[in-house]
Amino acid sequence: GQLLPGEPAADDLRTRLRQAADALAAGASVRRYAETVGRGRGVSGYMYHTLPVAVFAFFRHPDDYRAGVEAVIRCGGDTDTVAAVTGALIGTRVGEAGIPAGWLNRHWDYPMRVRHLRGLAHARTLQRSGLSCSAMFAPLS
Repeated sequence: GQLLPGEPAADDLRTRLRQAADALAAGASVRRYAETVGRGRGVSGYMYHTLPVAVFAFFRHPDDYRAGVEAVIRCGGDTDTVAAVTGALIGTRVGEAGIPAGWLNRHWDYPMRVRHLRGLAHARTLQRSGLSCSAMFAPLS
């Protein structure tokens, strides 16, 4: 199958992901990889810029949430977008326990407070197991 069929920029994305694999094998840092793909002055929020750098950071720091997120922030540019994607990828591997406690304790982004996010995660787990997921529809708190 094709990567993003009919999308003209897919070839560029495919090239950047191949470059990511090569850079990983060579031991490159996230910043060095970003420079290699022309993002040395900051990674934009454009999907074809964000995704390769976030994926590279995930593979460079698969078990270190802080290191991965901080590495993409140091690249500059649209840091909140790139860090969010990177954090989501690494978070799938390390779970809540892998996120620095100090970061969780300072998270006050209403309505998505940590307690609410835990409830959503629990509801999703119940849904996957075929049990009731009414918690997903509980009012935000």
